[in-house]
Amino acid sequence: MNTRISQDFYLGDKVARGGHLHNLLFGKPLVIFGNAPSLNRMDLGKLTCFHTLGCNRILRLFQPDIYTVADRQPYMQEIDRIRAYKGVRLLSCTLFDPAVSCRRMPWQSIPNFEWYRFRAVASGNPMPHTAGRSFVITTFTNDRRVHTGRLPAVQTNLDAHMPSGANIGYCMIQQALALGANPIGIAGIDMPPIETWKAQKETHFFGDGRAVGAFPFNSNRVIRFFDAAATYCKSMGIQVYNLSPESHMNSFPRMNEHEFHQRFEEYAPGEVLCPRQLREFVPDTDRRITGFGSDDRCQPHPPSRERSGVSPSHRGQDGAPIRTTSRQQLRDRIADIRRTRLARVATSRKA
Repeated sequence: MNTRISQDFYLGDKVARGGHLHNLLFGKPLVIFGNAPSLNRMDLGKLTCFHTLGCNRILRLFQPDIYTVADRQPYMQEIDRIRAYKGVRLLSCTLFDPAVSCRRMPWQSIPNFEWYRFRAVASGNPMPHTAGRSFVITTFTNDRRVHTGRLPAVQTNLDAHMPSGANIGYCMIQQALALGANPIGIAGIDMPPIETWKAQKETHFFGDGRAVGAFPFNSNRVIRFFDAAATYCKSMGIQVYNLSPESHMNSFPRMNEHEFHQRFEEYAPGEVLCPRQLREFVPDTDRRITGFGSDDRCQPHPPSRERSGVSPSHRGQDGAPIRTTSRQQLRDRIADIRRTRLARVATSRKA
């Protein structure tokens, strides 16, 4: 399905709403992978047997079930791997939006491969609200399509604006919640202070990230977003564990990869729902966001329907309805890439 953000911004015929992925992994274990060097000192075979969500340059290491990116620089550098990737691509539409500035990186051409969209937006720090929830005030310093307004600090609707938290790791936490995963493991998100990061020879699992344009960020600010996510998850009965041994983030309880594997191994095939504190999860659907307009420039995922019952976002440029990938086809695709990954792990162990 496709969508038109405005008169001058067209996302093509290969895109589908991220909302189609809601609860795709309901009640199943999921491990999200950052790109920190601690991955080199972990037994990843204990984690890649679960459903996986990875970001940025993770395709250099292995192929996760779901891949996501919101920064233009890693997208530009990894485009050949992303194009060859066989799993589910969940990409921020800001990669392709000329109204968004991203560290002076040019906006990218519309993909010619299938992908699902979300929209990461800049915001201020989380502010506490009620019932364990927080909110953020969006900023429009780099995104001319977003007005100042209030958003949930933890966005569980992939069709709504998602606070980026100035880090793709925080986007992955929100994506995992939207997928309905429980429990969730976090690997390779270390959050070192700026001084520590600058002193490291290896800033990423593939070596010195500075050679490919990676830059230090204010980890203390990002951790405030993770703290908000931890409060939200606790209120919803969702288990999240920090599996990185060198992580400076203390928002979630710690557990090493061997303990995580031992505790949830029986649920790794994804056929049995994890019964631990499982709660029916319903994504946020409230679009009444203070400060946001109703036009397409402010609401990139309009909920309107035509009389025919087919949304404008379900139609191609010629007006004909576009056939979308079914949820069973998505699950089959994830199962295929997972079988391939496990076969490679088994082969490497025999060698």
